[in-house]
Amino acid sequence: MRWDLGRTLAAGLAGTTAKAPQSAAAEWFNWNTLQHCEPWTFSRPTTEAQVADLVRAASAAGHRIKTVGAGHSFSGITLTDGLMLQLDALDAPLSVTPLDPSAPWTPGSPSKPASGSAAVEVQAGMRVHVLNSFLASKGLALENTGAIALQSVAGATSTSTHGTGRNLGSMATSILGLRLVLANGTVLDASASLNPGVFRVARVGLGALGVIVRVTVRAVPLFKLRRTATPYSLKELLPWVWPQAFNRWERMQWYFTPRTDSATLLLREAVPFDTPIVDCWNGSAKLAWRDPFADQVADWHSNANASDVQVVSGPEGPTPVVPQASRRRGVTQAGGAEPVPTGPSVECVDLSYRALAHQTDDYDLYEEMEVFVDANASQALMEEFIAFQNSTPLPPQPAGSQPWAKYALFTGMRYVAKDDIALSMMNGRDTGVISFITLGNHTHPADPSTFAHFAEQLERLGNADGGRWHWGKMNWATAADTARVYPASSVSQFLELRAQLDPSGAFLDDYLVQRLPNTGSVAR
Repeated sequence: MRWDLGRTLAAGLAGTTAKAPQSAAAEWFNWNTLQHCEPWTFSRPTTEAQVADLVRAASAAGHRIKTVGAGHSFSGITLTDGLMLQLDALDAPLSVTPLDPSAPWTPGSPSKPASGSAAVEVQAGMRVHVLNSFLASKGLALENTGAIALQSVAGATSTSTHGTGRNLGSMATSILGLRLVLANGTVLDASASLNPGVFRVARVGLGALGVIVRVTVRAVPLFKLRRTATPYSLKELLPWVWPQAFNRWERMQWYFTPRTDSATLLLREAVPFDTPIVDCWNGSAKLAWRDPFADQVADWHSNANASDVQVVSGPEGPTPVVPQASRRRGVTQAGGAEPVPTGPSVECVDLSYRALAHQTDDYDLYEEMEVFVDANASQALMEEFIAFQNSTPLPPQPAGSQPWAKYALFTGMRYVAKDDIALSMMNGRDTGVISFITLGNHTHPADPSTFAHFAEQLERLGNADGGRWHWGKMNWATAADTARVYPASSVSQFLELRAQLDPSGAFLDDYLVQRLPNTGSVAR
């Protein structure tokens, strides 16, 4: 994210007793610069007490309140014209507690796993990559993570950020406890045994329930993974990957460059802890930049190198891969024969968190959306989207002063286990996740109209399968869509808790009002 300090807004929080650093002159931009807002004031509290004072004063004055971490959301979920809080200063580890108090527990180190799992409490502004490093210092790790580790812990979990794994849930499923600051400035702790109704919903709270200031996560003994990326013909990979590859490997995903026949199968497999490390990033941040989605080891830009990444546009014409086929919704046919790789695999072995996500900033700016459907419907939906990608003309680049980058296209599939969290995208069903990305360069994103041309169609196709959207990524969903694709009991559970904790709608914003039923009347 970045700040433009050239604009001056209204004065800050009158009457607050908090001494948090504040700014009243800012236009806020998210990390890829495509989302922006002008908050009434911006504050960086350094204590939970300051958070409570700031929230209480802003709420009493009738201002809306949002919390921002790395600004790595692609949607408008963090935008506000009210108080914007950044909790970067609340980033300390607080406690490590063995989960089995009856068994002896010994902490470990990056070279030795802890003797058992633990509950680890941290302040919610801690970035995920900092959490990963802290856990490793104790011989611990998260069981699964997303592909990016830049977000704050609260931001990543509140939008149900996920990785891939047939039997692995999103990052929110690792939460054991939360501390929320409510709109009236009071503090509420929630866990499976303390305020369990709040806990069940607030793990994916969308920033609509309060400000999360503490998170307790379940950490497992540190482990290693072998990360293997193997190139295939998309035409040959597609009929085999579901269900054969899905059933064979736990942590499997695959992706391809649209309008080409170039695809990659990416596996992460557990190995004995004494397996020597072959560094997944070779100790080089720039090598990580060549893998902007943390899902590709091979260099997929035809003229890129580690020191000067240049992005080339996609092919001018389509290369048909999968014909448009009629299908019965929600049913995917059995797969085909195992394909032969088109080239050598690229392998590394590393500590789990380094094999799951890169820990550096994204070098190239990109735009992303995801559609979440029942895993059994995911393959057929992908085939429909590929058919559209191959048949549609590429949109012309718009004329104008904005120097949009030449772009590359990316589409991928991951899998996530179901959960019971009210507005988690995986609520009630094992899920296939289709991701679409337009990649620009390190100074400019791709033209948003190019992204929308493909992404809106993916969303339309997914609607027939009850497709849900990632709350933190681009989407065009409405409150009617939320009511249609989530269980009615889950929507009611979320809305009732929101009304109970924040009756005046201090934590609502335009994005949430557009997507949460029956919230317009209480929005500020």
